[in-house]
Amino acid sequence: MTNKKWWISDIHGYAEPFKKLIQKSDINLEEDKLLIGGDLIDRGPDSGEVVKYARWLDKTFPNVRVQRGNHERMLEQYLEGELEEKSFFINGGAATLDSFEQTFKSKRERETHIRWLTSLSVSAHSDEEFMYVHAGFHPDIPLNAQPMDLFVWIREPFLEADPQKILNKSEQRKVVHGHTPMNEVIEDEARISCDLGVFRPSGKLALVNLTDKTYWAWDKASGTVAFHEIKQVRSAEKNLGDID
Repeated sequence: MTNKKWWISDIHGYAEPFKKLIQKSDINLEEDKLLIGGDLIDRGPDSGEVVKYARWLDKTFPNVRVQRGNHERMLEQYLEGELEEKSFFINGGAATLDSFEQTFKSKRERETHIRWLTSLSVSAHSDEEFMYVHAGFHPDIPLNAQPMDLFVWIREPFLEADPQKILNKSEQRKVVHGHTPMNEVIEDEARISCDLGVFRPSGKLALVNLTDKTYWAWDKASGTVAFHEIKQVRSAEKNLGDID
């Protein structure tokens, strides 16, 4: 049996849907590879529980890898005094700090989880088949020369680039990413876009089976989980949805 590769990102504090997707899907955490691609925190109700569960997965199963997104990067910058409180709070930071207080009952436990979270890599990670990154990368800059924040913040230069330029940079690996909300999980010639904007009123959270080109999605409006196939499109046909 072939071990499968899975991706989930942009969880944004929705702990119960995150856990439900793991439980409802056919993922085998002992054997399969799971990439958690960042933006665990902010905007949703249970950022602390998401971080706690993701860290448990990371520490328990050798094939789980967790990356940082732009929201973890903002937390780091806020804690280091590089980001103003207003900018951090307007993106959901206040609710995240409150959730940390509720979830982690001791200062030591809270600091342990925050230290783990802010030490995660933001850089692109590759295997023989895919490249995994929170937001993307700039197709005109060498990967080893990209400013760190491009990996977690970039949108149009990556999303709108010619697919061959992306593949040339990724050494012919398809790039799996989140960060920019789409209406469904879509795959073009070079990218698989997996963020379904769970924080929006009509949003969803997707656990994507990259091997079978399918995904399980929790629907915020109905509270249900459904099975879907990844939509195959040509890059020129993509609808980028509501960028946020």
